[in-house]
Amino acid sequence: MRMTTELRRASVLRSAVREFSGGGFHGTSTVAIARGAKVSQSYLFRFFPSKKAIFLAASAQCVDQIADSLRAAARGLAGDTAMRAMWRAWEAMVEDRALPMMLAQTCAAAAGDPDIARHAAGGWDRLWVAAAEASGMPEPDVARFFAHAMLGVFLVPVDVAADHGRHALSGTSADFRHSLPPGPCGPPGPGGPPTTPTDTRPRYQEPQEQTCPPSAPRSD
Repeated sequence: MRMTTELRRASVLRSAVREFSGGGFHGTSTVAIARGAKVSQSYLFRFFPSKKAIFLAASAQCVDQIADSLRAAARGLAGDTAMRAMWRAWEAMVEDRALPMMLAQTCAAAAGDPDIARHAAGGWDRLWVAAAEASGMPEPDVARFFAHAMLGVFLVPVDVAADHGRHALSGTSADFRHSLPPGPCGPPGPGGPPTTPTDTRPRYQEPQEQTCPPSAPRSD
């Protein structure tokens, strides 16, 4: 059965995400994308006018899929419990590599291209809104979620190269989970089911303005 135009385009985008997530914008050829989609190179440009257009479309699809995964994970939950569920969804995406790495490659390409930079900023806005609305958590907690999440992404290539990369990546996950108070999705307490949150430490504090005493007159 012949594929419809929509299915062909979807196949091209899947191949583009796979290729760009590994090779980046400048290191990926349209030949490789076409090969992955099992179409000719010229066929790509029936859907997209340029390589950059393919990259932007693949990046947008990546953002949409990540946002959908976070929302689905947090559905019916709220607060720290929702944040834990979103973190588990993120860990699963990092294991698969393609989506988080595509996000990282978009940020890398943005450094030298205003079009990609604007696109990347819009994508982060969508992810931020998705995580904030799905969890109901305040901005500092959402910021911490993405800070730990992207640190994990940047450690993925290290994970391939050395054993200490795997330890660093698992340490990032453990650190984020530890930063949340115990809850229904957390590990069970000793000898029993999950415990009621007892950690009352503030997760975020505004920095305090510091003042210095007046210095003594200089003698020189």
